[in-house]
Amino acid sequence: RLWASYFSARPSKFGYIGKNVRITPPYSMHQDNIYIYDNVGIGPNSFISTPNAKVTIKSNTAIAEGLTIHSGNHARIVGKFFTDITDANKPSGYDKDVVIEEDVWIGSNVTLLSGVNVGRGAIIAAGAVVTKDVPDYALVIGNPARVKYYVCECSKKMDFKDNNINSWKNGVTGEEVLSEQFNAHMHGNPNFM
Repeated sequence: RLWASYFSARPSKFGYIGKNVRITPPYSMHQDNIYIYDNVGIGPNSFISTPNAKVTIKSNTAIAEGLTIHSGNHARIVGKFFTDITDANKPSGYDKDVVIEEDVWIGSNVTLLSGVNVGRGAIIAAGAVVTKDVPDYALVIGNPARVKYYVCECSKKMDFKDNNINSWKNGVTGEEVLSEQFNAHMHGNPNFM
């Protein structure tokens, strides 16, 4: 039985599991708080700790080996040893949901911490430690993770003057800019990138 629980994912143990989900063993997960949608692949040696909050991984997401997600943290109460702190006496705010939106690509050995939302189409580089939200279509690197640049839906680098999709002025939204850049790329515009 130990081999079966360590080396195979039972769909009935998850909060939700969609179609065409592949989780490569070995892994360690609190499965009842994990919601995985269609067409998701998770590489081996993944650890997802979700005892008191949810982890949601939306459709068409690829995750390399060594993913670590912590949706909570140990509380510190002066005068108590950490093992004496239970859910009943743990202060609020230590456990927060983690959401990975659609079409995300996560490199190897990435860590996502409590409360993080990874935006649609984002790419997280290998070894990144994500402590804050990742915007849609951002490529993030490092520890702590920071935006390096933005990518179009085809994963090519976007041409933003200051690499900040939200800084466009004159009423142009980030979605319009992404659409314009993507269309320029698809139609062979030589000024793209």
